[in-house]
Amino acid sequence: MDRQQPKKDDRDNRRAFRWGIGGVIAVVAAVLVYNVATFSRGDPRVPDNAAGMSTPAAGTATGSR
Repeated sequence: MDRQQPKKDDRDNRRAFRWGIGGVIAVVAAVLVYNVATFSRGDPRVPDNAAGMSTPAAGTATGSR
């Protein structure tokens, strides 16, 4: 039997675990940066008035001919 294989497997497992943890940290950091950037600039799709209703301009009442 070869005794090198279990050591190499353990080393590969530790390396994969480190890469996995590093990947998770990178994704979480990217999500946090994205959320901070979008929150600080405001969402351009949200209208100024909270209800999303606009008042009609003067003289353009609906139903008038």
